Amino acid sequence: MADTPQLNAADVELSDYLEIIQRRKLIILQTFAVVAAIGLITTMMTTPIYRATAKLKVEAAPLTITTQNSENPLSSILNQAQPDSVETQMQMLQTDRFIRRVLDAAGVPVRSGRPAPDIKVSNIDRTNVIVVQVEAASPREAKVVANEMLRLHKEESWEQSTQGLKEALKFVTRESNKSKQALADAELNLIKFRRNNHVTEMTAEQESEVKKYADVESQLQATRSNLTRNQAEIQDIEAQLQKEPEQSELPVVNDNPRYSQLSAQIDELKQRRVSLIQLYQENNFRVRNLDAELAALQARLKEEPEQKKTIQRVPNPARGELRVRLSSAKAELRGLLAARDNLQAVVGQGRVMMNSMGPMQVLLARYDRERDVAEAAYKELESRRRELELRKNAFRDTAAIIEPATVPQTPVRPRKSLNLMFATLMGLCLGVSMAFLQEFLDDRVNSPEEAERTVALPVLGYIPLIPKGHPQLMHAMKRGAPVAESYRALRSSIGFAFVDKPLESLLVTSSDQGEGKSLTSVNLAIAMVKDGRRVILVDADLRRPRIHQLLELNQSPGLSELLVNQVSLADTLQETPIEGLRAITSGIQPPDPAELLNSARMGELIDKLRESADVVIFDTPPCRPVSDAQVLAARVEDVVLVLEIGQARKAGPVHQESSGTGASARAGSCVQQGAPDHSVWLFFTVRSGLPLLQAGAGGRTY
Repeated sequence: MADTPQLNAADVELSDYLEIIQRRKLIILQTFAVVAAIGLITTMMTTPIYRATAKLKVEAAPLTITTQNSENPLSSILNQAQPDSVETQMQMLQTDRFIRRVLDAAGVPVRSGRPAPDIKVSNIDRTNVIVVQVEAASPREAKVVANEMLRLHKEESWEQSTQGLKEALKFVTRESNKSKQALADAELNLIKFRRNNHVTEMTAEQESEVKKYADVESQLQATRSNLTRNQAEIQDIEAQLQKEPEQSELPVVNDNPRYSQLSAQIDELKQRRVSLIQLYQENNFRVRNLDAELAALQARLKEEPEQKKTIQRVPNPARGELRVRLSSAKAELRGLLAARDNLQAVVGQGRVMMNSMGPMQVLLARYDRERDVAEAAYKELESRRRELELRKNAFRDTAAIIEPATVPQTPVRPRKSLNLMFATLMGLCLGVSMAFLQEFLDDRVNSPEEAERTVALPVLGYIPLIPKGHPQLMHAMKRGAPVAESYRALRSSIGFAFVDKPLESLLVTSSDQGEGKSLTSVNLAIAMVKDGRRVILVDADLRRPRIHQLLELNQSPGLSELLVNQVSLADTLQETPIEGLRAITSGIQPPDPAELLNSARMGELIDKLRESADVVIFDTPPCRPVSDAQVLAARVEDVVLVLEIGQARKAGPVHQESSGTGASARAGSCVQQGAPDHSVWLFFTVRSGLPLLQAGAGGRTY
């Protein structure tokens, strides 16, 4: 016998996938229709959402704060008048207080059951442009809310910026007036002292020394003032750092997944109700139960908000600015302390020099010094006052609307064409996936190629379904009948496989009950008899025998009595209506058929039968439920496996060593594509018999 071709289970071609799609096209069309309908209904029932976009350009202070001038006591006031950073202004735009003001100004009511507009604030990278996007069910509402946000932020920015400038100008003007009055008092005191005491002018050298001493003392006084201000500023920044949270809370509005899930369930129940109405009346209990379930889901849907507001935490940019300001202030503090120490040393030397003068000259020097200090303070404050006046007159808005929102013409969602396209594609993909899933879960054999991939066995042929009322045996069929020709083809295929050595023994089995193995055994024997061979047909199915019924023979005495030496071979070997065909029926059913078939007596019987006939054919029980066929397969030359279309289960190849021959066997099943239902297919194994199939997990066969 020629070698059986080995088939690789991984050799799957495109035609195999196309064949699965063709065979499972009904589930593909059903899934496609359901998914496409759900997508269409969902798209049509979804409330359209419109988006309005507006852009605002802001003046922003850099994230790093420059070191304040220690010689300028107003530097902190002037620095505080700078605008906030872009990140800070974005956070301000998203606070609940500001959004409530915007909605009130836009006339948009916020109540239960009516979702508030979805507001998103972003920044164009590396620019001072803030983009505001508002999504709402009404296009006009989206436009009004976006524009109101920009208008209110612009007003607040103006108020905050000018308020700081006004307060600074008021403070500087008040201090300047005080310095002016102090300067006038110092000059008046100096004049009165000279007039009352007739003190002459100091020498140029003394005046120069006094002037230097006055300047140093003024600097020391200013340094102490700045030191006090700096320490207060550090305390204020540290207090602000303790109050500022590590992260800012950013409100984010997302779709409520529970709302979407309930909507999908309601849509599904509505579809089921439409189907039920076509079959039953409105008062049917099935329809009433479905209506009650639908009402309960709709009540739950009303309680669920369509959108949920969550809080997203982001790093607080204000803390970064405060840390930079604190570092700068501490650096300034170290410089002021060093300057104070140096100035105190110089002032100490000046005091020694002043003590060397006369009493009147000391007093005169003091009045001169007080006048000079008051004059310097007045000039500084007056200079800052004029600077603030110029800034107030030249002040411009820190925010400018560069692109107001317009009424959107088309909704941003749902995008009907895209949704329908996606639903169509999803339905097609899901349908094909369902087809392959069904193919994977369906462990029945559906094509010859599938069987060859599964078990690596060639297909001998197939036997069409024999209609009821028609003859089942070949000798009673009409000449040229398709069933008879199929059995002749099977006989020829087996004959071609045994060119070198004629076939002497053959076992016929199936994977399960009712697949036509007994009928195949009889008709194969008849086909070989018509080919001029002497054939003995042995009914080795000691559990559910059928050979005696098909050939109208006596069931007993038979094989079971022969194996226990109750009768002789001559007593059990019966002549059949077909000339050249003899048969041994099953006999009485024994308690343990597998033990009888595996006995030494069975081996001796097979040898005797081979001497008495050209071919001995054994009909055995199905190989999946019981092990009778596996036991007997080790004693014969070849095995034929009979399987039924739509009935046989997929089986992977099994390699199991036989105790008798040490060879291996593979068995499987397949059904030719396009064959009528319940057709029978036949397969054969390699030369020398082995267990064909064994029961596997989950009821499958391997």
